[in-house]
Amino acid sequence: MKGIVSAMDISPESGVLAAGTLTRSVGLYDQEGSGEVVSVFSVAEEGEQTPNSLRGVTDIRWSSCGTYLYVAERKSEKITVWDVRKLFAKVATLTGREAFTAQRMGIDVFLGEGARDVVVAGGLDGKIKMWDVHGDTSPMGQWEAHNGESVRSLNSTRVGEY
Repeated sequence: MKGIVSAMDISPESGVLAAGTLTRSVGLYDQEGSGEVVSVFSVAEEGEQTPNSLRGVTDIRWSSCGTYLYVAERKSEKITVWDVRKLFAKVATLTGREAFTAQRMGIDVFLGEGARDVVVAGGLDGKIKMWDVHGDTSPMGQWEAHNGESVRSLNSTRVGEY
């Protein structure tokens, strides 16, 4: 795998480390990164002519079941969903994220109602948006978390149990 590693996450199910790079590659490694290479794939669309300097993985998260990867890139208003069981096929593109910037814009995943993954992310518009991964590709909900006049960016959003 080539490029600077810019995002990592370990699957709680399998212990596989997913690492994303600024050259739009994702590598999967056994034993929390100390084992063998499982696979390496590109998140670029086939035939896409976007220079690597304009894009790059800014955050990567495993699904709760350990079979999907959620990938956010810089200068992209989408979050892509990859099925690691099916030769790394892109299965969905979550839209409506206000994140067309070179800044690192993070995402998080939590288990929602009905044991369904929910992706949550902040954006340049000061809003936190949520997507039901098994539902519509547009946000299922949002709320304004910041209403400042000069700076509205929410670069990171994390969800935890309390």
